[in-house]
Amino acid sequence: GYIDVGEGNSLFYYLFRVRNKSLSPAPLVIWLEGGPGFSTSLGVFSEGGPYIVNNRTLEIEKNEFAWNSMADTLFVDQPAGTHMSIATKAERMCQNETCVTNDLYLSLIHISEPTRRYAISYAVFCLKKK
Repeated sequence: GYIDVGEGNSLFYYLFRVRNKSLSPAPLVIWLEGGPGFSTSLGVFSEGGPYIVNNRTLEIEKNEFAWNSMADTLFVDQPAGTHMSIATKAERMCQNETCVTNDLYLSLIHISEPTRRYAISYAVFCLKKK
């Protein structure tokens, strides 16, 4: 899906619900690829996502070690302009960690709002305030 972070920019995300339904409510794990500025699609399809691409056959297989085995898992392409995330104005693309943090904070608020399923940690709130 997409999360509007303002000024025409949107962050792309994958959200996979926990496989183990006995974990209710499930914790939320956030996967961010290194950089920032690298797509989380690599992590989704070759590392921690629910399905992986088999390197030999190029077929999609269930990942028995997926992070969503024990938690809801959120993969976010960030900052805006990375892979499938959208940056409509070059001057609005993040140039520092404060901007990246603010956009990520907005995405977490968006993900938690519909159901109040997740509590946003105090650590993230402190990053936002600085």
